Amino acid sequence: MASLAAGLKDITVRFDNLWRQPFPYVMPLHQAPTDGGDYRDFHAFIGFLPPLRRPNTLKYLAGPEIGGGNFLSDTAPEEKAAELRAVSSIHYREAAR
Repeated sequence: MASLAAGLKDITVRFDNLWRQPFPYVMPLHQAPTDGGDYRDFHAFIGFLPPLRRPNTLKYLAGPEIGGGNFLSDTAPEEKAAELRAVSSIHYREAAR
């Protein structure tokens, strides 16, 4: 549990550091189905869905996103992961002290 908490802190600090502001997000947590089936191979999934395209610019959902209950991004996940890896894991407010 401590490693999960450390990982969540690391990613949320990096989100804040990306634009040096508090970074809003929706964090869905998906668990294995509970219908009694065999889901031994299922792994929990935690997602981060930011509602901003860039600082101070909201991402507006399109019809298919709203209707399908999906949140789409027109960016490559590998690009965004590289951006987050490139910023510090020490919160910008802490680093300024």
